[in-house]
Amino acid sequence: MAAPAGPVQAVVHAPGGATVVSAGDGRILVWDAASRTLVGGFADLGDPVTGLAIGGDTLIAVAGAAPRGFAAWTVDPAAWRAAGCAVANRSMTDEEWARYGGEREQVAHCG
Repeated sequence: MAAPAGPVQAVVHAPGGATVVSAGDGRILVWDAASRTLVGGFADLGDPVTGLAIGGDTLIAVAGAAPRGFAAWTVDPAAWRAAGCAVANRSMTDEEWARYGGEREQVAHCG
């Protein structure tokens, strides 16, 4: 997923400051604050995201996108890894990591 193509409408820091979430051109993007790298996001929400709030221990982002109203997503990369492990019951293969892992060093996420 690429960086924003249009204007950024909202930016919030997650509690603790390790994660930054930005919203704008129909996408919500999740960033690692220390490395300033994109770690994931949600694309094609259908409407420009005009507001964003984040909070809680599970890092839930709530976004407002007119005219559909509000939507909520888990934006915690640790929760994404746990969900992936629960579904796949294994770590990513080398091929999957090359496709979805980005430029980060490959690690075994599942026990």
